[in-house]
Amino acid sequence: MLVGKGNIGFCGLLLGLVGGWAVQAHADDELVLALGEQDFFTELPVVLTASRLPQQQADLPAAITVIDRAMIDASGVSDIPSLFRLVAGFQVGHDRDQRVTVTYHGASDQFARRMQVLVDGRSIYTPATGGVDWVDLPVSLEDIARIEVTRGPNGVTYGANAFLGVINIITFHPGDVRGFTFKTAIGEDKYRKGTLRYAGNTGDLDYRLTVERREDTGVNDLNWDGGTPKSAHDDQRTTALTLRADYLATINDQLTFQLGKSQGPRERGFGPTKDSPQRWQQSHGDYQQLQWKHLHSSTEEFKLQFYRHYQLHRDDLQINLPPLLAFDQSIETERYNLELEHLYAPASDWRLAWGAEARLDYSKAPGYFKSSDFYKNHLYRLFANGEWRPHAQWTVNMGLLFEHNELAKEDFSPRLALNYRLDDQYYLRGSYSEAYRTPAVFEEYANAAVRLYSSDAIYDQLYYSAGNLKPEHISSYELGFGRRTTGSRLSYEIKLYREEISDVIAAYYDYARDSTSIAQDGTYKFTNNGNTTITGIEIQARAQPTASSLISLAYAYAQVKGSVLAKESPIGYKDMSKTTPRHTFSVLLASDLSARWRGSLGLYHVTNFEWGGGSENIHYTTADATLRRSFKTDELSGNLFLTVRDMLAAYYDYRNDIFLEKRVHLGVELHIP
Repeated sequence: MLVGKGNIGFCGLLLGLVGGWAVQAHADDELVLALGEQDFFTELPVVLTASRLPQQQADLPAAITVIDRAMIDASGVSDIPSLFRLVAGFQVGHDRDQRVTVTYHGASDQFARRMQVLVDGRSIYTPATGGVDWVDLPVSLEDIARIEVTRGPNGVTYGANAFLGVINIITFHPGDVRGFTFKTAIGEDKYRKGTLRYAGNTGDLDYRLTVERREDTGVNDLNWDGGTPKSAHDDQRTTALTLRADYLATINDQLTFQLGKSQGPRERGFGPTKDSPQRWQQSHGDYQQLQWKHLHSSTEEFKLQFYRHYQLHRDDLQINLPPLLAFDQSIETERYNLELEHLYAPASDWRLAWGAEARLDYSKAPGYFKSSDFYKNHLYRLFANGEWRPHAQWTVNMGLLFEHNELAKEDFSPRLALNYRLDDQYYLRGSYSEAYRTPAVFEEYANAAVRLYSSDAIYDQLYYSAGNLKPEHISSYELGFGRRTTGSRLSYEIKLYREEISDVIAAYYDYARDSTSIAQDGTYKFTNNGNTTITGIEIQARAQPTASSLISLAYAYAQVKGSVLAKESPIGYKDMSKTTPRHTFSVLLASDLSARWRGSLGLYHVTNFEWGGGSENIHYTTADATLRRSFKTDELSGNLFLTVRDMLAAYYDYRNDIFLEKRVHLGVELHIP
């Protein structure tokens, strides 16, 4: 479906204004837009995620947390989701079948549909169910240079589903990791992980090839509400390969090509029981990405990007109960995306990032959707973000995004932010923004049911949707005060915010809807049935007392008011005040203990809250510790490391029958230039 005549007129007007503005650009402006890899690692690095413009922390229109390589190494984590415990206001949960959920300000289920996640500009948000398949992500932790996390809505830059925040994972340029790198680790729960990477160059071509194998046995025990522990059959074995090649075609033109693939079996089921038999799910994913970047001048840059992403989970469940039942849990998705971006400086005090994007998503899940065919969704976007600096101390950020989406029709996402530098260290920020979240295909077309194997008649209706859902809408008000300066060993930002969310999409238990099925025990129905307001304060701080030490601290206080429809008969509402933890806290400490030894400690604390679809009374305190010993010879360098995960008492962070316990990992890392 294409945009209508009225929207074509608006789009033409917007393009005309942008084009007219571009004509006024001055050739002698010296406001540099182009970035080299080194700009991300300078003492006062720039950030791209907030507005697509390279900006320093004091000029950003939104709160951004940067997880750099030093923090990644110090954390000692073995998986990407665990890194987000270091971000103020973020929660991480572990569901059954090794599904991991990452959310901001709680108010989520196992799919965390309100978070946009990018890898080198490629969206990995799943259109079928929403959220991200973190276990199947074909990205090695060792290839990540930094992660920029937008804490707040950023629909004006990335459109629908950049609702509560944006995670932007940026991998290393091949030129920054030359040579062979080998890393392997073993540990409890039959944990095995091996990574082999080679990065080299041939003339003007830099390339990086990474192969990784990871496997473990998941959760050892399921404590069924204090009953007899049962084995959780959730082993996973993943093999992943990624390739990145950067070719400098001319002094002003760079081509970047990336491809990746991951596959492996996933164990499912809860033992020899007839209603949940032990079985294997086959998972496969691959992607291809091509980007052309043209530096027209120091004040103008063009970027054209295309990517394809494919994911398949095959799981045909048969339940050996009389009668024989079937529930096809297979999910298949494919995405094609084309994007044009133009950065330029119309005047010495203006910078602009604008562009257009077209996307086509295919989603197929016969056991979950109303049809066994592929659902197609076309998406079109026009976006523009501008930065105006009328004075050395003042920065005005403004932006607007128009989006046409077949699942949500037309939406506009605006933002206005005002930044003031008190001096060369301290700054203030005030901003207002709006964003939308498009319903996932599952929410719009849900018809999940267990069926009779012989006749395909419905035995038990699980989920249902009448369709015509409205997109969720958020209005966000934010005040920020921070310190960030070159040469400083201390940086921090304090954020006060208020988020008003309307048309919340949630599933309530409809007793009447399941009257035609054999089970007749009710079904979950997706509707726009609630409103929520979240207010709070966040502190993100980083200190380096010495050149070899690091302290990272994150704290969030949140208060939630609102309700969603809980059931139809009798009609009632669920209080949303407990869906976000009142307090979330983390601290990471790292320091050299001697010339060869380095240690780190991470402490994480979350107060009482509940997940959608998970358990109530989630609260825990846990800690990780890592000890490293480095070594170096004429031919190679590396380190030995020992990591203890969840070293305090066993706890659960999503369901009260899935416990995380102490795990010890031992490994070695080698680098040959």
